[in-house]
Amino acid sequence: MARLDPDYVGNILGPTKVYTIRSFRRQLGSLGNASNYISLVMKQFVTYLLNIVYKRLNGSTLSIVRSSDLIYLIRNDDLPYLTVDKAKTVVLGSTHCSTLTLSPKRRGLRSFRRIFRVLKYRKIDGFHFTSGKWRKEAVIHKKYDFLLPLGTDTRLFHPSEVNRPPGRVRFLFLSRLEAGKGVRRLLEAWRLMNTKDAELHIAGTGTLTNLVKAAADGKKIFYDGIPSDQEKALLYRESDVFVFPSQEEIYGLVVLEALASGLYAVVSEDLRGNFDEFERMGMLEYTQNDPVAISDAMTRIASKPEALQSRQERVYEYIKLNHDSRNLSAELFATFERILNETDRR
Repeated sequence: MARLDPDYVGNILGPTKVYTIRSFRRQLGSLGNASNYISLVMKQFVTYLLNIVYKRLNGSTLSIVRSSDLIYLIRNDDLPYLTVDKAKTVVLGSTHCSTLTLSPKRRGLRSFRRIFRVLKYRKIDGFHFTSGKWRKEAVIHKKYDFLLPLGTDTRLFHPSEVNRPPGRVRFLFLSRLEAGKGVRRLLEAWRLMNTKDAELHIAGTGTLTNLVKAAADGKKIFYDGIPSDQEKALLYRESDVFVFPSQEEIYGLVVLEALASGLYAVVSEDLRGNFDEFERMGMLEYTQNDPVAISDAMTRIASKPEALQSRQERVYEYIKLNHDSRNLSAELFATFERILNETDRR
């Protein structure tokens, strides 16, 4: 499922010059969970070979990128492709696609992986941390690190302007339909629910699309396809509760979109640290990533639908003040200016 429509992105970028770089991320995906020394070395060897091809395919574009005053990496692993002059160019990494933490599942490689990351990212001047959680747990820090949360378009995502008539409590899952997003757990949790006054809507696409289509009976489970951004905003506003039992999620921007749209949110315990202020405001709860816990939470919520809309406006105003994408974009570029001025590299 595409996160944003091309037209929507185009309208925001306006006159920005966009260059396309061809990569091999999909080919490297199978090596992403290297769990021992041999597999880790193999991953780096394959990455090195692909980098040679990568640089030949994207030579002219990479030359333009290298001449920039500042390079901001959405994906820190793109750094090896760039040979930059550190006297002229500032390089900033981020936690959009990696957390800079060490997975507890790989204890045997912990010390080695920490040293490897320090060496791998030695040319990065600072990291943009998207939550305090990842800044606290990171194993590597730089002089120009900064904390700035992610944002959402509060013009697009906002509570419904009209009160929906009483009826079934409408639960919504909207994301890629992959195992790691918790689709199977959600469907199992729904089967465990014992309530007639609720329905489940699922939207998105992925390898589990057929599973979702087979489960959708058009009575209590509905598959809403692949929505555009306007359709996505409408889906949020027509729903009551957002359920997101994702595993190993870095942030979960859809949760912020749902909260801005006035939904109560039930999210994975794995996301704790990202949305704690909304838990304190009474519009979000964390739950263990197992079908029974998810089912219990949904059953309890469905039994008291009148309590779901009491804090919508307060939460929306909070997001508008602290997580509006336009304001945060301005703050991000102001941070770029500050770092450039401090480093005097332009």
